[in-house]
Amino acid sequence: MGAGNTEPASLTGGNGNYEDAIADRAETVREVSGPLYDAHRDHVRALTEQFHGPEAVAGEELRDGEDAAALREYVRDYCADDVFPVLNDVGGGEDLSWNRFQRALRALVEALYLRAFQRYSAARDHFTRVNRQRREGKEALSDAEAAIDFDGDGGLAGEESPGEAVANAASIVEDAESEVAAAEEAVADAHFYYALAAAYQTEQGIEDAELEGVSLGDDPDWYLQDLRHERDRLATRVEWLRTDFERLADRR
Repeated sequence: MGAGNTEPASLTGGNGNYEDAIADRAETVREVSGPLYDAHRDHVRALTEQFHGPEAVAGEELRDGEDAAALREYVRDYCADDVFPVLNDVGGGEDLSWNRFQRALRALVEALYLRAFQRYSAARDHFTRVNRQRREGKEALSDAEAAIDFDGDGGLAGEESPGEAVANAASIVEDAESEVAAAEEAVADAHFYYALAAAYQTEQGIEDAELEGVSLGDDPDWYLQDLRHERDRLATRVEWLRTDFERLADRR
């Protein structure tokens, strides 16, 4: 699985090369049993689509720790009922030794944690962009307000017209809203994949120290809670930005 001498990835740290690391784990599982990998992939895909689908899933809003716990329980129960029995049947049908089966499942656990780490990192990146767009949005709103105030009142040649200034502000606000939506999805995914990885790990009785290239030293409850708080804070700030823009646009 090629962890090499690099530092193991964790929830709050890693070298960012998650896709290659996840692909390495997938290849390990396929080397043990292609059907086992296919069964895992298909069931995880079904659960992921259910999580992101229109039907309500316990804890999906992730408003607080209770929602996060409800989501973990939902994922754990789904896996116990619909995933693990299938994986066990496939392993038996492939006549895999216990060691080979455990090797494959350990790689799946690592891949799921890596996916959670990747989505946590993505959420943080989205937060950074939202903060930048908020600053740019405030500046654009200030410029638009000045353009409206000075329109037809001796404004300087070459300055933006009120229409141009308002359109620029609108574009930045829309970009910030899109970035918030992307951040919200990444936050949800980080919770979902961490819950899925933990369910697999617990089912197979795999110790943290047995995982290669993955460190579970970061407290997931604390860091995922912090992620939710930052998501909510920035969503509120961007809502305020939208309100300020609409108030300004009404002046035109």
